[in-house]
Amino acid sequence: MRKAIKERDYQLPDGYRIIKSVWKVPISESFPEGIEFSIQLLYMNYEVWKQVARIDNHLHKGIPGTHLHYDSRVIWKDLTVRQAEKEIRRFIR
Repeated sequence: MRKAIKERDYQLPDGYRIIKSVWKVPISESFPEGIEFSIQLLYMNYEVWKQVARIDNHLHKGIPGTHLHYDSRVIWKDLTVRQAEKEIRRFIR
């Protein structure tokens, strides 16, 4: 069973926003630490929020692991939740 342990949505200067979600999940091959997460960077573009980048450890095409979604690409990265939150800020222009 998946249980939310952190939900955070906060505004940044210059029209950016970060949405962070962390869930406790059963320990498994896909989630060996028992944590599932998503950190999304959005930008306000003509009154519509557009995704700039997202880092998560959701299964991607059935493959486990932390990865970055950016510019129609998926880049696999070995990151903790804290590291992912710092990494996502690199995409603020």
